[in-house]
Amino acid sequence: MNGFNNFINAHQNIVAVIVVISILCFIKISKLNLKNKKFIVAMAISLLLYVIFIFSKFVFCRSETFQSPNLDFLWSYRAMLKGESGMFSQIFLNIMAFIPIGCFANECLCSKRKNMRMLSSVIFGFFVTLSVESLQLFLHKGMFELDDIFNNTIGILIGVVITLFI
Repeated sequence: MNGFNNFINAHQNIVAVIVVISILCFIKISKLNLKNKKFIVAMAISLLLYVIFIFSKFVFCRSETFQSPNLDFLWSYRAMLKGESGMFSQIFLNIMAFIPIGCFANECLCSKRKNMRMLSSVIFGFFVTLSVESLQLFLHKGMFELDDIFNNTIGILIGVVITLFI
């Protein structure tokens, strides 16, 4: 099991891409094979399960450590541009982790107006990421960072846009 964990940790970016592509394929196949109401229910259940996964991964399964909040907006991008090791991967993974929320939310919301559905999906996703970061702060399970909220919201936006094409 330790070898598997080492492989996953070493290849997190590749794993993230594979997970997102798998979720997009699941959405496309579901859309083709399920009637509208069943498809919306499947997307709502998928959204709920994925949000539970996000909370467990980023909050509840972390060890308790207190780090003061980082309110320096876009510090991670400046660090990445300076060549600091691991910053691209951190930004990339924060974006990739929230793409499925944008996809599932946009597919399960029932608004006939595309713009309203997209906006609702982004607002929902923003509150999920804000909740994750706030819980990390209050439960001492990570660091509250404005950059994480920004990157996660970018991921949500990407997910919403992707669903427009599938």
